[in-house]
Amino acid sequence: MSKRDVQKTKNSISNKISKTFVLRPIFKYLFPTEIKGLDNLPKETGALICGNHVGHFDAASIIQKTNRNISFLGKIELEKSAFGRFVIKAFDIITVDRKNVGLEFAKKITDKLENGELVGIFPEGTKRGTLKGKALKHGAINFAIQNNVPIIPVAFKPNLKLFQKNYINIGRPIYFNEMLNGKELDNELAIKYIKILFDEIIKL
Repeated sequence: MSKRDVQKTKNSISNKISKTFVLRPIFKYLFPTEIKGLDNLPKETGALICGNHVGHFDAASIIQKTNRNISFLGKIELEKSAFGRFVIKAFDIITVDRKNVGLEFAKKITDKLENGELVGIFPEGTKRGTLKGKALKHGAINFAIQNNVPIIPVAFKPNLKLFQKNYINIGRPIYFNEMLNGKELDNELAIKYIKILFDEIIKL
């Protein structure tokens, strides 16, 4: 077994334990959550999971229900606290320094996609980014096309409500590399595609 496979196995075990004993009780009793469209997540191959970003628990609310690990992007500030470091390790978070995004960060995402794993990205970049007038980030489009993987759109309903049913809708995979149809991806096309993706998320 290669080092990559060993690490993947360790991450999977840690993720399952954390889901079972930490997240699932929370989302069963405190924030009961119904997820529709789980069958749209690939069972073995790599893909990007992209959704709107409405609150602190968006990533956790979908992670707890899936059988596969999803490595979401998280701000590097998480590394500053003991709890944050626990979250990073338990859920295999990919930390990013938004003020200094380097090649190492991109390589982590590429490695996971090439290894058939799932990576979660919020195109808004921050909570309720579009409502704050921030432009959508199109990095997910670049990663999807470069690695020939689909993007799975996910709609998170506004703010989890304590002791009330909450909802998440998962849409069908979008293959932007097929949409590209042999053309070269440039900035203009990437912006167009990320808007198409976000429109699909809104529809959900």
